[in-house]
Order: sequence, then structure tokens, then C-alpha cells
Amino acid sequence: MGSQPQGASMALHQFSRDFITRCITQQTAYETLTRLCDEVGSRPSGSDEERRATELAAELMSKAGLDVTISEFSYSGWERGSTVVTLSAKGSGDTIPAYPLGFCPPADLTAPVVDVGTGSEQEFTASEVKGKIALVSSATARNTPSLHRSRKYELAVAAGAAGFAFYLDKPGGLTVMGSARLDATGCGSIPAVGLTYEDAMRAKRDTSATMRIVSECRGMDVVSTNAIGYKRGESSEEIVVCGHIDTWFSPGAVDNGSGVAAVLELARLLERYNLRRSIRFITFGSEEIGILGSKAYVDANPDLSAVRLVLNLDCPAIKDGRLTITTNENARLYDFFDGLGRELNLDLELHPERLYHSDHAHFREKGIPSAQFLAGSEQFAFAHTAYDTLDKIEAASFTVPLLVAGVAIIACAMGSDVEFDAHD
Repeated sequence: MGSQPQGASMALHQFSRDFITRCITQQTAYETLTRLCDEVGSRPSGSDEERRATELAAELMSKAGLDVTISEFSYSGWERGSTVVTLSAKGSGDTIPAYPLGFCPPADLTAPVVDVGTGSEQEFTASEVKGKIALVSSATARNTPSLHRSRKYELAVAAGAAGFAFYLDKPGGLTVMGSARLDATGCGSIPAVGLTYEDAMRAKRDTSATMRIVSECRGMDVVSTNAIGYKRGESSEEIVVCGHIDTWFSPGAVDNGSGVAAVLELARLLERYNLRRSIRFITFGSEEIGILGSKAYVDANPDLSAVRLVLNLDCPAIKDGRLTITTNENARLYDFFDGLGRELNLDLELHPERLYHSDHAHFREKGIPSAQFLAGSEQFAFAHTAYDTLDKIEAASFTVPLLVAGVAIIACAMGSDVEFDAHD
């Protein structure tokens, strides 16, 4: 896999020219997204709604002429229970909006609150955290690597914190959701909740603030599902096009209804083309709780030598968005998308670094070239909140990600010289 990929001078395949026209004039991704959000709604990992969404994806894959299977997998999971948080600060004690973070254990805890800033290792070391509830922002400290909330939770546990209170670093009354851990080994050791920015600021202003967390969450065995659609090409070599179908407790229009709708639309638009390489379209379950659907798929298919490229569509469409493509330390893949963007005269933002917390990660660990599509915008502040709703996207939001993904798929599926270096 060392051939030079085509770059800025690449000539578009005749299929690509036809695809571009149809993508602009005939796409139905927004209609699919509407069905996901309005007919199914919130799709938490392992829920009946996640299963209904997977069945809808399988139905649309079948209509696109794919060979479809639904694959089940199980894991040691978690069920959200009633969670009440009371904040005592500045002379008043109030019940405040809060969500339990994924794998929050059952608890009845009252403890002082300590501000740990962005939750970096240095900030935990400098703070007196033991026996207290660590108040941690979603932001990243200046000149430090970005940390996932699960890593901040690990640091809180290691520092002896009694609890973990996480808040979105943006005002607007948004109660943040997400998972406190990603290893799917049952509930965590300390309670973990998501708060609003405003309540976090109130706690920060009072160095004597206390918080009570009462959680009735529990661990449980969970069954989740992946929908897999196969478009057979002339070769057994294949391209994987994927996106996760589960959400937190919201319609998940951006995260990741937009990705699922884009995967299914690509399957529909590419149906008419006889491609050299095969395409495998997958909607993964249980990404939000720990990237578990893709892990189950990779574990069940240890020989992935036929996979030449993975395109992971995780939040690819949003109103007023700019498409960002992260190429996971693959220089040839970066150059390929750089050339493709110029060929299509599109303003793409490319990132060469490696991302770990989405479904491409398990393929990347196997050395497979992988790219993640994500659309950045002010609207993205609503991701992982109850307000990740259909109004954050419009039909035109899908055009650029579909154009780039579709033309990339055709180029890779038809061009024997379009290859990307595998990773050791």
C-alpha cells in the first residue's frame, strides 16, 4: 500500500461527475435524519430506540441494494436512574439541573466542591481533591494536550476525589452529557454528573460550596446492535463507511444522526455504480458509551487485511458548518484530501493528528488508514446536550460532506493506484 495517491491534479472519474450532479440535485439525507429524530428520537446505547434506529438503517440499506445483516453484541453496561443534585452555595441550597454521566454508580454523597479547572494532570496535582467533589470544565488548558472527559474522571479517581462534576465550558443553561469511562467494565468508583456552566460558576464563586449527589443508576448487561450493508465490487478489497447510531438523551441530530443519514445516503447514491472495490456501510451501536460497536465488529473480524480505507462520519453535517477531516497520522491520506478539496473547490479544514474517541479508532489500531469527518460550527456547542435537535441542521448542510465522501469513495474504489500507507 505504498503507491502515490492522486492529489490536486486528479481527474474526476466519470462516476464522480455523475455522483456530484445527483448529490446536489437528488439527495434525501435530511429526510432520513428527520425520520431518525422525529420517528425514533433519543437512541441511548442498548435501548429499544437504538434497536429501532438500527432496523431503520437496515431497511434503507436493503432499499439501496446492499446485502444486509444486523449483528448483536453484549457488554457490561449501565442504566440511567433518577439522579438529583443539590448545590449549596452563597447561602442557598437548590436542586440544580444535572445528568448522570455514563457509568455513574448508585450513590448518596454530600461533600465539599473543589474547582480543578480544566482537569489536567497538573491541576489535579495542585488541588486538594481528596474526599471532595472535583468540579471540572470541558475546556482544555492552554498549551496542553486535549483530554477526554473519561481521562479527567480517571485523574479524579486517582487523586482520591469523592465525586466528579463536569460542565460544558459554554453559557446557555446546557446540561452536558457523556460517559465517565470507556472500558465497559461496569459502574465507576465515584459518582459523576454533568452540570450547566452557570451552576458550575456559582459553585466556583463560593469556596465553601457543597454538593449532594443522589444517584439511582446501576450496572446491567446490555445488548446493542450494528447494521452492516455490503456492496459487492469486482474485488474483495473494501472500503468501510461508518457512523454511530446511538445518542445520549436527545434526538442526536448532529451527534450522530447526521453521520447515519450521510452513510445511508451514500449507500443510496452509490447504488448504480459498478465499482472495482467493495464497500461496507456500517451503523455502529454504543459508540457514546465507549466505542463498543466498532470494537465488537473488529473483534469479530480479526482479519481486516482487505480493508483499504475507513471513512468515519461522526457529526459531519451542521448548520453553517465547515467540514473538518482528520487523517490520523497518514500523510498520503492527508495529501489525498488536500488535493480532493482543491479539485472540488471546497474549503476543507484538514488535521493530520490522530483521534482516539470515535469508531475509526479500532480500525486505526489495526494499521488501517482512517479518516474522520466532523463539521465545526457554533451550533456544535449543543452536542451532548438535550438541544442536539433537528433545527441545528438544514438540508444543505449535507452537501459538502456527501460530495467529499462520495468522490473519495469512488476514487479509492475505482483507482488501483489510489493507495494509502498502512500503519505498523
